[in-house]
Amino acid sequence: MGQEKIFPSNFRVRKRASRYSSLGVYAFLLIISIFDVYVGGTSLDRKKTRLATSSNEDKNVFQKPRIRLSAIEMEFGVVSSSKTILPYTDSNVTKIIEDEDSENEIEGDDDYHEENKSDNGIRPGRNGAVVQRLLRLECMANFPVEFSYEGCGAPYNVTSKSFRHVKNFTNHSSYMYSTVLDFSSNAERHTGLYICGPVRNASENATQVLNDAPRTSFRLFVKGKSLFFSRKNVTLRIEKDAASFLIPCPISNPSAYSSVKLFHVERNELVPALFDMNKGFHVFVKQGDSGLMNAAGTYVCKDDHERSSPYYTVTIPKELYSRVTPDINYIRIIQGQTQVFKCESKMGNVTLTFSGDRQPRPPRKVNTEQNDTSEYPYVAMYEVNPMEMIAEHTIINCVSTKDGKIIHSWEYSTYGKRQMKTNPYLSLQ
Repeated sequence: MGQEKIFPSNFRVRKRASRYSSLGVYAFLLIISIFDVYVGGTSLDRKKTRLATSSNEDKNVFQKPRIRLSAIEMEFGVVSSSKTILPYTDSNVTKIIEDEDSENEIEGDDDYHEENKSDNGIRPGRNGAVVQRLLRLECMANFPVEFSYEGCGAPYNVTSKSFRHVKNFTNHSSYMYSTVLDFSSNAERHTGLYICGPVRNASENATQVLNDAPRTSFRLFVKGKSLFFSRKNVTLRIEKDAASFLIPCPISNPSAYSSVKLFHVERNELVPALFDMNKGFHVFVKQGDSGLMNAAGTYVCKDDHERSSPYYTVTIPKELYSRVTPDINYIRIIQGQTQVFKCESKMGNVTLTFSGDRQPRPPRKVNTEQNDTSEYPYVAMYEVNPMEMIAEHTIINCVSTKDGKIIHSWEYSTYGKRQMKTNPYLSLQ
């Protein structure tokens, strides 16, 4: 449904006659104009004042959106039964429901059996009708509204609808607007913050006005078997000047707040951090390069019942823990030139791997060493002397032997005495 522009109801344009046939009328208008200047100001000034006043009034007439939560049953697309879980309110509220709360909230459910339940809330009804059970979140305001979601979940099987309610078509101030979210199944991944605010696809002029419109938030927790509703492993990169970073493992059940802990997987130790059940763990980094290197690694969130979150891998800038020679990615070697590739690390043994050869060749020998007195104790090195090669194009990777992570990559090539331009768009990790 298209959006309508709402203009101030008291905005009027006064029309004056453009042509007059008598000198007396002109004289009369001149007297009126002089009177306006000395008594009430010019008509133009009054129009500006009226428009400014009207605009300020419009900003004040925006009412804060009201939100309601209900459990409903639908037959043939029509609501046949409804029970309010949370009545209309314009306060920012939090609601905790069980993963099957919408079914338990419907009265008159004697004919319902567990074996008839489906994942999308559809079950056989009376007289052969198909009944669908839904959890409905509604928002009502006197300006066009919509819901937006903030959180780490992934709401699915959710239907959104918007309506305009007109009492008096000619009176725009009587219009009311509503939007609804119908959850056809309740799941932990619906946990998060739902904000009811002005629509974002309005016209430019309407957007400028609606930006001042109030918003109402509704935080929903859906308790179930999965405490951590984020399902994907995540890689996080923290910069050299980072004072803290976030491990995003919010929970779906606030009552489990005190039992959630953060662990560093490689060190198998508990990590002291500040927990926010809506966002996750805030981990503070000790100052200096050693603090950042200590923060790197894999993390997991767990509770007392051994329920676990996905894995979160924290990476840091490679220059903090490694040094490579030459410190470039692309090298062109003239036949007969010797080139040394060297990778040094502070965080464990490294080696070099090879790929991209244009012709078969015998295995290469990589020299590795460990010097505990050095700033970079772990070293891997390879020397290239392509004197006997007719043509060569190779990618060399410096790899951590601990986790197989690529620290740095070089690409080099040689074609006799002719230098070959390498691909500048090579994607490196």
